Amino acid sequence: MASVYLCLGGNEGNTLAVFAIAIDLINSRIGNVVKKSALYETEPWGFECSQNFVNQVVAVQTNLQPIDVLHICLQVEAELGRVRHGVQYCSRVIDIDILLIDDLVINEPELIVPHPRMLQRQFVLQPLNNIAPMLNIPNTELTVSRALEICTDTLGCKLLQVNTIS
Repeated sequence: MASVYLCLGGNEGNTLAVFAIAIDLINSRIGNVVKKSALYETEPWGFECSQNFVNQVVAVQTNLQPIDVLHICLQVEAELGRVRHGVQYCSRVIDIDILLIDDLVINEPELIVPHPRMLQRQFVLQPLNNIAPMLNIPNTELTVSRALEICTDTLGCKLLQVNTIS
């Protein structure tokens, strides 16, 4: 069984309700959600807009192959109203990114793990640190907590709501 860490983000609609549904779908389709980070309100990364994002990281135990996890995440996004506009950074109902899968390093056209920009993003590292601070990040000499300490991202990331599974 593999441990998968997923980052949820969104800034359109009722984000908290969308996340709750997404986590239920992840739990039923990918595997047992064993940890949920606190919810964090974060400024948009890579573009400007007036609505801040909400971000959360969940840890999932799964027997699925990494590519199957990706396809299910994309399916869940679409079911919850995510429309891809061909623009990388934009407002969205939900985004589900695969951050880590055990200590795997995957570099395929469709899937890169660890997530290639996670070390640059406080909004990823802060919630991941909330549930797995001592986790080693493959291809680095860093734990999650150390990566957060040295992260140069200066955008705001503030606690919105504490976690319900720890």
